[in-house]
Amino acid sequence: MATAKKYMDNYIANTLTDEGNNSFWASHKKYKVQTFKESNIPLKTQPNKSKRLLSPEFMFRRIISAAKFQNLDFSNLLKYELTLVPSSLFFEDGSLRKSPKSELAKRLKSYCDISRDIPAKFNSYIVDAMVLIQEISKKHINTYADIGDCIFKKLLTVFDSNENCNQILLIFDRYNIPNSIKQYERQRRGQSFASTFSIISEQVKVTDYSKFL
Repeated sequence: MATAKKYMDNYIANTLTDEGNNSFWASHKKYKVQTFKESNIPLKTQPNKSKRLLSPEFMFRRIISAAKFQNLDFSNLLKYELTLVPSSLFFEDGSLRKSPKSELAKRLKSYCDISRDIPAKFNSYIVDAMVLIQEISKKHINTYADIGDCIFKKLLTVFDSNENCNQILLIFDRYNIPNSIKQYERQRRGQSFASTFSIISEQVKVTDYSKFL
């Protein structure tokens, strides 16, 4: 702390006072002071790559400090974001912020009228495949064939519970769009789990069902 205060006092005396000879806009030597470590936060944007970012809070503190000794117009300074990208839409590394899908589902549901009177001749079921897979208990899974058997049995219960059911649509909703929010989420998850599963036979044992999902 003593070293940091020494550098700060020297900077203020030489730059932010009338007696100082250094220009506020001139480049300054970077000091390796640990107390400023949190100002530059490394964020991983891609596997094995990182980007140094200047904290918006740190930038604001510098503006406040400079305003004490310089004639700065805050109305002009604060017209612009203190970050490279709008923080309401993007993270500091430029990746899109994703909203919770559950909240979107609730909002869409509020605009819909739920009808319990479904015509028998058009009785169909649309099943979210990934939800169905995640509902399968781990204790029932030994091989990859067991996963298929559990899914098939669950679908049969739909037919058994409703004699008017004439079709079931099992939907695996994966969209391979490079510039989508979901694609960034896959990259983020892939940094934690880099395992590759090669299923050469349905009798291959599932070693870790959670990672497989």
